[in-house]
Amino acid sequence: MSAPATLLSVRNLSLEFRTRSGTVRALEEVSLDVARGETVGIVGESGSGKSVLSFAILRILDAAARVTSGTIRFAGMDVMAASEAELDTVRGREIAMIFQNPRTALNPIRRVGKQIEDVLRAHTTTLSDALRSRAVECLAQVRIPDPERRYAAYPFELSGGQCQRVMIALALACAPQLLIADEPTTGLDVTTQAAIMRLIRELAREQQMATILITHDLALASEHCDRIIVMHAGQIVESAPAADLFVRPVHPYTAQLIRSTPTPDGDIDGLASIPGNLPDLRRSDLPRCRFLERCTRAVPRCVAEPPNLLEPQADHRPGASIRNEDPAVNVLDCVELKKSFPVAGRPTLRALLRGERRRESRLHAVDDVNFSIAEGESVGLVGESGCGKSTLVRLITRMLDYTSGDIIYRGRNIGFIPARKFAETAFRTKIQMVFQDPTDSLNPRFSASDAIEEPLRRLAGVTALAWLAPLGLLLATLGPQHVLSQIAWLYSELALITFGGAYAVLSHVAERAVLEHGWLLAGQMADGLGLAESTPGPLILVLQFVAFVAAYQSETGGSPVIVGIAASALAIWFLFVPSFLWIFLGGPHIERLNANIGLRTALAFVTAAVVGVIAHLSLWFTAHVLFASVQRVETDLIQILYPMWSSIQWRAVGLTALAAVLLFGLHQNILRTLAVAGSGALLLHLIWPL
Repeated sequence: MSAPATLLSVRNLSLEFRTRSGTVRALEEVSLDVARGETVGIVGESGSGKSVLSFAILRILDAAARVTSGTIRFAGMDVMAASEAELDTVRGREIAMIFQNPRTALNPIRRVGKQIEDVLRAHTTTLSDALRSRAVECLAQVRIPDPERRYAAYPFELSGGQCQRVMIALALACAPQLLIADEPTTGLDVTTQAAIMRLIRELAREQQMATILITHDLALASEHCDRIIVMHAGQIVESAPAADLFVRPVHPYTAQLIRSTPTPDGDIDGLASIPGNLPDLRRSDLPRCRFLERCTRAVPRCVAEPPNLLEPQADHRPGASIRNEDPAVNVLDCVELKKSFPVAGRPTLRALLRGERRRESRLHAVDDVNFSIAEGESVGLVGESGCGKSTLVRLITRMLDYTSGDIIYRGRNIGFIPARKFAETAFRTKIQMVFQDPTDSLNPRFSASDAIEEPLRRLAGVTALAWLAPLGLLLATLGPQHVLSQIAWLYSELALITFGGAYAVLSHVAERAVLEHGWLLAGQMADGLGLAESTPGPLILVLQFVAFVAAYQSETGGSPVIVGIAASALAIWFLFVPSFLWIFLGGPHIERLNANIGLRTALAFVTAAVVGVIAHLSLWFTAHVLFASVQRVETDLIQILYPMWSSIQWRAVGLTALAAVLLFGLHQNILRTLAVAGSGALLLHLIWPL
């Protein structure tokens, strides 16, 4: 069988941009071929020149761009020498492009069906009467549900995945010979990503269309591409069939790129980041091999000439996996850990005849658990309610005595220390826990400053003047600014009972972190943080909390973290603090998975969690303010907890609460609106006379 004919040929293409700060050499001697019906992936870091290459193929470059050398030929036509009139017959009709962000590529004030009609009108001979039916057919072709109705929709009325499908419909409306897809799945959830890529492959196969897939996701390229081209700093460093590239990478950059990509069956300990950054392409002294300054296997010959990519060279040998040969130090070892609780039951008739008053059985909450945690490792502990997650971490933090087994912390067995005595030892400053509900774990009669000062004074022997400065710096890292501005005032004056859930969480995290302990165990804190932010949604605070923990872990030299969080926040957590995910099923079974496996499962719950939280957000806020208001009936409690609050501040809170309940009511039916408005009026009546 003869090889497919070459559709696109790029030879020795060099391109630069002239800027005020210097000339950026964006592409250097780039050569590639794309055959008819072939799917070619172009991968590399951001800034490696992937998108610039696609713009050059279509010749839609910025005015500051200049092609210094090379040729681009498409179906026999010299693209660089063609006139604009000739290119107009090629762009959109013979070569189509799916841009990276569909919401910015689509016209926001024109219906999507009309935008497809515009493409058909410009590049085909479709009759005006048939334009609408053809546009609806294009929408149906990309599997958009109810295409007749979606024809009249504006881009902002569609989801991200639907907008991406509209972009594909626009690109394929004229049945092009070459499709360029620039990051077509960026910003989409995993399920939609798979559907979009499956759709592109199916349509390419049906229409015998060549495809260039531009992505930074090696896993995506390996699954959907016939051949992969690797770019770095404007150069093509390697080109190979997808199957061969991962088995036998030739260029050192490709080998390191593969090692830095997690796989479902891979070992996360083997992941390695690529040292350094992309070189400044404005430099006049760029080496021939632009990866030279980042390469761990460079030799003097690499300065004068790039490595031969046809065969691995003995003196510039890629391939061997770079790993830390020193085994990680285990911070914690749990060996055959068991915990059971007595459960009283009703005596049987036989037991009564024997004189026994009751029958006692045992509930095995933790049964024969074995695991180790290395220095700097982050571990997610997930499972059904009641499977033993909280019991396990309470055993580790020595809040409970275990039935049998060993708990070894940095080589020392801490299990023999009774739980009641453990708080008096130096280990308590090294192993701390952030509880699931901070409002229950904080003393309601303590101010925030008292709550944070107490463990410092008791465990670390730090005076008030000594901890004020580090506390201020810590609070400045705990996230969002409007909360911090209130925390800066609240932590020294106001009692914790007036805090919302998130404020208490922030204070609680601060209390644990200022001890500079060696451990942090966060029990479903992401949920509490998410409920505290009224706009734009719960995931924002989840991200900020996770970013704080990641930064804290880095600054303290890799303090291990055990996290028990809901599935909606689990995906976000492992994006920032990637390590291992443990599925804790109860009993002796702990399944240890790569974090990216759990990520795929967790992402399915994110949307449902966000919708549920936003729907109840206004009601939640009103309930908290109403609770704080009712407490004012007790005069003695007022004198203790609210010495600094003026009537003006209470009125502001009342008006805010009234607005919240009305806003909640407007999202419901009219009868419920009247009900919540009445509740708001009652709330305002309680607050306003103050």
